Amino acid sequence: MYLLPGYENLLFLFYLCWLVASYVGKKFRIHSYQTYWAGIVTIVRSGLYLAYCIAFVVVILGLTKKTCQSVVSMNRLKLRI
Repeated sequence: MYLLPGYENLLFLFYLCWLVASYVGKKFRIHSYQTYWAGIVTIVRSGLYLAYCIAFVVVILGLTKKTCQSVVSMNRLKLRI
């Protein structure tokens, strides 16, 4: 699969959101995974932070139309395969 022209910035923002959410969710700290439940909570919390961060960035920067187009086009590509 390839990246459509003009989506490099959006991909960079998603990676930045992933890094921020992982740091805030304490995903890089070894003591967050000492027990099974602590690891599950860390992963779920980090995922929630990631969803919030991406939604926040998309809405604040006004990328809602571009993001919706990419989701729809990805669904169309999956159906063709």
